[in-house]
Amino acid sequence: VVGAGIAGLCSAWELRKRGFGVVVVEQRFPAYGASGRNPGAIWLQTRRSGTELALARRGKTKYLEYVDILGDVFDYRSEGGLFFFETEDQGAVMDSYVQDRRAAGLEIEMLDHAAAAKRSTVLPQTAIGAVFCADDAQVDSLNFISAMESACIRAGVRVFRNTAVLTTLRERDQAIGVRTVRGDVLASGVVWATGAWAKTLVSEGIRVPIETVRIGQLMTQPVETGTTPLLHGPQGVHGSGALVDLPGFAPDAFATPLSGEG
Repeated sequence: VVGAGIAGLCSAWELRKRGFGVVVVEQRFPAYGASGRNPGAIWLQTRRSGTELALARRGKTKYLEYVDILGDVFDYRSEGGLFFFETEDQGAVMDSYVQDRRAAGLEIEMLDHAAAAKRSTVLPQTAIGAVFCADDAQVDSLNFISAMESACIRAGVRVFRNTAVLTTLRERDQAIGVRTVRGDVLASGVVWATGAWAKTLVSEGIRVPIETVRIGQLMTQPVETGTTPLLHGPQGVHGSGALVDLPGFAPDAFATPLSGEG
């Protein structure tokens, strides 16, 4: 398994549980990449109906299984998610979004600013309303990865840190291992779980249909800690397939304001 993030360590655990001998190779250390730099959001409401939403639901269920396996050590919480909006035009689209999400079987509703603010102490004053979905959940990603790595090692998985992979090893179309800075690792199969670094496979003629998106968060003042819903705003619609796929979605209504426009 190449990569010791959430996908890599979970893959290692599941393979080991099924009787495979497993080696994990990581270029730096577990959670070095995107797995350690995210808020642990388990968004269901933003996922497209069909395979995407089905996988999100299965992922949420799998986290609950890991609570039983690892113990309550990664702060799994199901407080729902708030997707706020700041203009009437955005609100009109979000109303259609709620109807679509209900048709997909999600528990979701439209809230005004006052009702949304009761659920989240960090809801911005610019929000005039929000969509609340009770199905969304959250985990502490760093604690989850730490617990999962320890569980993998106890189960017999070998984890090699600071071991960058240089290339895959192949016989014709069959992957038979990887070449690392420390030598070759031969295997009956390879799981490539490197997130954004999966694009390096292009040099080997393997094109992976992914796009990388940089998202940052900046805290400018202390905020109260506690269990509150996930928070999503109109500037993050690029990652909300269920919203942008709506027939009535208006990109201009959700465009990022230009500097100086307020």
